[in-house]
Amino acid sequence: MRVLHFAGSYFPVFGGTTTRLHNMLSGADNEHELFVPWPHQCSGIKLDDICAEETQGSIHIHRVGFDLSCGLIRRIPFIGHRLQASEFVKRSESKSVDIIHGHNPLACAMACIDYKRLHGIPLVYEAHGIMRDFSNVPQFFGPVGPLNAASLWLLRRGLSYYERQVLSVADHLITQTESSKRRLMELYELDDKPITVIENGVDSSKFDPAFWWEQREIIRSKYGWQDRIVCLYAGFLDKVNGIEFLLQGLSRLTGARQRRLKIVLLGRGPLQGEVERAAEEYGDLLDFLGLVDYSEMPGYYAACDVFMIPRLPLGPGEMFLPMKLLEAMAMGKIVLVSDVLAMAEVVCDGENGLVFEKGSIDDFLRKLEAIVVQDGRLSELGQRARQDVLDRYTWEASRKKLQLVYEALLE
Repeated sequence: MRVLHFAGSYFPVFGGTTTRLHNMLSGADNEHELFVPWPHQCSGIKLDDICAEETQGSIHIHRVGFDLSCGLIRRIPFIGHRLQASEFVKRSESKSVDIIHGHNPLACAMACIDYKRLHGIPLVYEAHGIMRDFSNVPQFFGPVGPLNAASLWLLRRGLSYYERQVLSVADHLITQTESSKRRLMELYELDDKPITVIENGVDSSKFDPAFWWEQREIIRSKYGWQDRIVCLYAGFLDKVNGIEFLLQGLSRLTGARQRRLKIVLLGRGPLQGEVERAAEEYGDLLDFLGLVDYSEMPGYYAACDVFMIPRLPLGPGEMFLPMKLLEAMAMGKIVLVSDVLAMAEVVCDGENGLVFEKGSIDDFLRKLEAIVVQDGRLSELGQRARQDVLDRYTWEASRKKLQLVYEALLE
């Protein structure tokens, strides 16, 4: 069958959503017509080398450039999205497809609604994020708090309106976790709408600790980590992921914990400046290595002893499962996570990882203390974590679930 997609990004733009999209569509069962915006900024990529159209296996990529000559009008919320959605639909009209597989952000959701109403073909809509809970809003009015709060309220009202529309016209919905499924049902009263949870997955052959053992020793020797218990975080450096929380806890790491532990951060984000200053302040305790190419991540998983995500209970952070958590588990790492809803679905304290109370620095430090004291005796947690991923979280399993959704729609 042929499936039409409107999505927010695709390679060479890297990220969790892009990686999921690529792996979910890479099977041989279907042909996918994928329409995405033209990438305007790609770290390390020459934009001149990017093609407007190309084919990767069964995925036919169409990169759509949006005319920005209209100035501010395209940057106005909802008006700009509407113009982008119209361009998406216009470009896709020549394609003969059996199913629409919609994605957010907003312009893509609008395009799904329009295409469904024009052609009446089945629509499955995948909520990569709940737009109603969107919180990463620029402070348009600087220090004027009430005006910023009012703009956020209006933006959420608009997002909720369009989100309700796309959920209403969709024939089937997909979420990535049970938590996000429950949240959508709570917000929009979707008791009669079929919803399938399709979890993120891992390429277990790529994330295999045996293959990366030599790289572990090379990296640990390069940075002088040989005698330390390395606790790694990799990802977006923001408040939701607990970076501010983590930095606040560093001052309380003393004695044996401080001597034995090495905290390592990878990534970029709005708190990068604070991380750089903390790396200078805490010297031997904290290393910040900046952004690492995704292809190098298995080596850094191998080099660490503990992979941690100290995520806080802030809006979308509760709902979605970081792909890096599954990758670290596949590498046989001890994982240390907060008990936000989505991660608590996967990690059970003392069975396949360690879980602390979200937002509690005291509990977080107690878990680090246990790691220092028990050290190697916790290694079996990593072994069980890898087995859980092999049993439950592979891309092959996710593709099979998606295929069942497609077949049910055509029936």
